[in-house]
Amino acid sequence: MSGEVVGSSVALPGVLAYRSWARRTIVLVRRRLRGLGPLAALALACAGASAQRAPERPAAFARPEPDPACRDRVADSMRLQGIEQVTVRVALAGREASVELLAPELTPSQAAGVRRAFAGCAWLPGEGGATRGTVTFTRR
Repeated sequence: MSGEVVGSSVALPGVLAYRSWARRTIVLVRRRLRGLGPLAALALACAGASAQRAPERPAAFARPEPDPACRDRVADSMRLQGIEQVTVRVALAGREASVELLAPELTPSQAAGVRRAFAGCAWLPGEGGATRGTVTFTRR
């Protein structure tokens, strides 16, 4: 066997070639990684910025909410009358609710049907105790 003596063992020519290739590869990888250090720090800094929570919804957008049974009742009435969407303005006064139809333009019979559907609705104050607001209902 021909080879060089490395330390106390005999190294074969193939092993020497592998070792030199491995050393060159390690040196090249280290050089490339050295240049990526600032980029990696920047990427980590940017990733940390997105972890903040989104701000809470402002009370200015709060509005009264109907109970789920009311949504179903209004959706059924809209489906029977062929209405796609209704927007209403709601004002709560104690347990009573004043509901005003805003959009779309409805025929008198359609408006009466939607008003009847809203007549039995229970409304709850919105976030922060909001008692006034605009609510849009769409047909399901």
